[in-house]
Amino acid sequence: METRRVFAKSIQLGSIQGNLVDRKIKWQRQTNSTIVLNVDGAFTGNHSTAGRGAVLRDHKGNWMEATKGILDMEIQSDSKELTKCLNENSRGGNNMGQLGIKCRDLIRKSGNSSLVHIFREQNTVVDYLAKHGCNSREIMTLFVSPPPGCINFVYNDQLGAVCDRLILETLFCL
Repeated sequence: METRRVFAKSIQLGSIQGNLVDRKIKWQRQTNSTIVLNVDGAFTGNHSTAGRGAVLRDHKGNWMEATKGILDMEIQSDSKELTKCLNENSRGGNNMGQLGIKCRDLIRKSGNSSLVHIFREQNTVVDYLAKHGCNSREIMTLFVSPPPGCINFVYNDQLGAVCDRLILETLFCL
């Protein structure tokens, strides 16, 4: 990935010291899997509603219909805590509860599937779907193709559109 320095001077946040770098990022698969499942959740505090979104895509970003029997996929989430918890080896010692343990076990039983963390700018399609879920009265909505408000996000991912993200490049901890 291409990076360039935004600040020549190092910064300090608490006990972490580093430089802010401007990184160009885009949606892409992180492993050799030919199928990618992006997942996200959303919550609106003022209405106390939650939504979730998921989309199955090929390695080029094309929208796919869900089918049974997919055993080799990359699961992408912009939740660092979720990916950390579900990738841990221990059955205890974390706060994800029984549902989290069942999810982790399903991922492990699904063949060569892997769960990876991505930035939220790489997860715009399912971010839209999760927010759509917050505003929907339906329990679940299945889309066989991208809904109208989501089409541009899918096209940007397919084209490899990049966006900027400031990232703290850690030098050392005090």
